[in-house]
Amino acid sequence: MFFGEFKHNIDAKERLSIPAKMRNQCGDSVYVMKGNDGCLAVYTQVGFDEYYAEILALSRKKRIVPISVW
Repeated sequence: MFFGEFKHNIDAKERLSIPAKMRNQCGDSVYVMKGNDGCLAVYTQVGFDEYYAEILALSRKKRIVPISVW
């Protein structure tokens, strides 16, 4: 995962431009997700695999599960 703050624009086709400084470190593909704080989180394949492994390792009690309210 990358750390830092970047100003960005979304173009008319709703595309996000990744700054060249980050793009050079991305490789062939990246995962862009909404972070917990409402910011965008950008992961390389390796970074995303590590993040996903951490989520799978959480006990079922700690995972966030949607609850239906009747």
